[in-house]
Amino acid sequence: MGLLYGARRSLLKIKTPSLRDLYGLVGEYDFSVNASLYQDSALTTLAAPTTPIGGVVDLSRSGNIATQTTTAAKPTLTANAINGRQAASFDGGDYLTCDSLAASAGVSGSDKPFTVAAVVQFTSVAALRAIFSFGRATTNDTYHVFRITATPNWSFSSADDTDVGNVDSAGTPNTSPHIICCLFSGTTISILIDGITVINEAAHDVGTLTLDQATIGALRTYQNLIQLMLGTIGQLAVLNRRISTPEAMWATRLLGKKWGITTA
Repeated sequence: MGLLYGARRSLLKIKTPSLRDLYGLVGEYDFSVNASLYQDSALTTLAAPTTPIGGVVDLSRSGNIATQTTTAAKPTLTANAINGRQAASFDGGDYLTCDSLAASAGVSGSDKPFTVAAVVQFTSVAALRAIFSFGRATTNDTYHVFRITATPNWSFSSADDTDVGNVDSAGTPNTSPHIICCLFSGTTISILIDGITVINEAAHDVGTLTLDQATIGALRTYQNLIQLMLGTIGQLAVLNRRISTPEAMWATRLLGKKWGITTA
């Protein structure tokens, strides 16, 4: 009987919480997971600290691989980049594309919601820097997430051929590591920094847009590749819905524990 009890106990496992516990996760890129990082877009040669990153496996299991084929534009895998964990370093000319993510996120149409969460650390906040963007290959329809303006402040903006709209925070970015959650309902935007709300349900109704590009570390549209990231990204996740504030706090604390960042 004791042996049988012991055998049954050995089958019990405690599941480690992860962002994959959130419904609607369609893209997750974790630069601390060696097995998901490759030097090439074909995913044949694993990356290691000091090597370029040309391919990143989507840990959400949605198949939205992030790639870069241009050697000079590949971010670098850097050891001990954010509180002892390795991360991807972007030098102001690097970025990764994952265009299939735009379809998975379902952002084309009218008032489409999405969420982006990221662990980032900027080298400088003296210029415009994009952490992530959705765009369109043939027009200037763009959701541009987490723009840092020269003020500087945290910003969410969207644009099309005739209109540009920004929602800016009163909070001031800096060069410390942060966890950013951008919650977009399709008509309102909230941004939490380390669990503290810096933009709270601000109106941002942009109507109908068609978006077929997704970019990590830059604002990319049919005309432009601009506002490239200068700093490091540890982890980035995209969901095809506006998660609730309690869910955002749960994700923030989960990432804070992992990356050594104090949260609210």
